[in-house]
This record gives sequence, C-alpha cells and structure tokens, in this order.
Amino acid sequence: MTPIKTLQHVQALNGIVMTENVVTPLAELLPAPAATVEIPPPLDVARQRRLVACLRELIRQGSAPVRLLETHISFVLLTGTYAYKIKKAVKLGFLDFQTLEARKHFCEEELRLNQRLAPSLYVDVVAITGSVDDPAVDGPGGVLDYAVRMYEFAQEALLCNVAARNQLQPAHIDALARMIADFHAASRTPPPERDYGTADRIIADALANLEEMVATQTDLTDRSALH
Repeated sequence: MTPIKTLQHVQALNGIVMTENVVTPLAELLPAPAATVEIPPPLDVARQRRLVACLRELIRQGSAPVRLLETHISFVLLTGTYAYKIKKAVKLGFLDFQTLEARKHFCEEELRLNQRLAPSLYVDVVAITGSVDDPAVDGPGGVLDYAVRMYEFAQEALLCNVAARNQLQPAHIDALARMIADFHAASRTPPPERDYGTADRIIADALANLEEMVATQTDLTDRSALH
C-alpha cells in the first residue's frame, strides 16, 4: 500500500490537483481517450439485401434511376455511370464469401484479374460504411462490406443481346478469339503433373458449378437467377 506523505498526496490520490489555490479534477488534465470506430456485426444475405436496397435509394437521390441486377453470388447496382458489384455472403462448393475479409480479398482479386482484359472498365474496390439503414460509399464509420466499382457499359453491348438482335458478325467472333488466344498464350501455365486445363477437370468444375447453382434456387423456371 502506498504511504500517504502530504496533503498534496492525499489530493492526488482522490483525483484532485491543487495549483495556486485552484482545484482541478485530475481527469481534466489527462489526454482524452482516442475515438473508437464501432465494428458493425457481420452481414448475412438477408441483411445484405437490406443494405443494397438502402444504398440504391441513396445513390438514386443524386442521379438517374438505379438498376439492380442479382445473380446467385452478387448484387450489382447500375447507376448510369458506375456499376457497384457486391459479393453475397454465401458459401458454395466453389467459393466462400461468408466473411467480410473474404469478400474484400475476392473483390481485390477480381479487380486485379479483370483489369488485365478490361482496364478501362474496372476502377477500384470501395468500402461500404455507415449502417445497414444509412450506408455510404467510402464514408465514415466501420466497414459493412466491399464492392468492385466499374464503369457501366450499355447492356445492349452484351454479346447475348447483340446476338438476339441478329447483329453478331463473324468479325466479332474472330476478334474475340484472337484476343483470348493471345491472352492465354501469354499466361502462366501449371506444371505438367497438375490437372488444370484438362478436359476432365474443366467438365468436372462446370458440372459442380451447375449443381451448386441449382441447389440455391427454389424456382428453376427463372433462368435469369442462374446467370
């Protein structure tokens, strides 16, 4: 036990500092504690859906109507200028996006990989902050989720839509084939003992993907849900 030596010692032990007959609480002389950022609870798909709806309303207030596209693994908001792609907090046989850290990692990987062929479209990865009911893009507060930000392009330019209009030409296919062939020729290849790229491995992965996608859908007549 600390011995009490003086009146000033008694005052200090009681949280009081005496200076020139002015009594000051000791707490006022101590530095203020650093501000803490509240860490939001983890998101599941239901809360993500709420977050996306609120984010859509926020973006809509300052621009043209915002479209929402949804796949089995992503929400995509089309704003007219940008597209924001948010990965769903799901775990399937071929991916696991359940944690915030995993979604951030795979957003960054998508950006890195896809910038190789579409550098003018893929912009960056942004944090979605705030709260589920009042979110912001790269705003203050804890991080709720992450999104890949891309420049939006007209949906009419998708090859499936070009083909539906009977406007897909042989020259388009030739140009695409040359670009993909050049890309593959310059890519790193696995060692011969690995089965990556073999016909059996490609078929097995494709069938596994289809089985996992079908398992997540209750209405199999909605083909767009399997995109």
